[in-house]
Amino acid sequence: MTAATVALVALAGCSQTPPEHDERLRKAAGVTVFRITCTKDMWERTRRLGDSAVEGKVTSAGKAGVMTVELSGPQLVDYLKTLDHYAFPQMGGKGDPLSRRMYEALAPQIDKIKPGTAGGLAPQVVLDDVIAPTTAPSASPSASSS
Repeated sequence: MTAATVALVALAGCSQTPPEHDERLRKAAGVTVFRITCTKDMWERTRRLGDSAVEGKVTSAGKAGVMTVELSGPQLVDYLKTLDHYAFPQMGGKGDPLSRRMYEALAPQIDKIKPGTAGGLAPQVVLDDVIAPTTAPSASPSASSS
């Protein structure tokens, strides 16, 4: 192998796009609506690619700074492409952690979509990570007085 071939193979191997990405795009294209609940800044910082931005129907989710975005199938496809571009850089790099977190939250729901079916629930993702509650220490048994 020549040095140029080795370099080309090495660069091609840097692609981190998940192998299921194309199938996810195909499934996403067919949904009527996909709902994402997240903070406003998470949505704003992950929906832009260059000068263009993914648009969606935005409503407040009740909690301060939290919103629900409804995307059509084509909008979801555009959003996944944007997330892929920033989360999984094709020429190396660590990628954007916000885009990667959002992509990884959407992927399992998109994977559950069954093309050609209708009448079920709209896919939805709620991105609201919290610290798991810890169990309160049990009270020590009181000494009995006899």
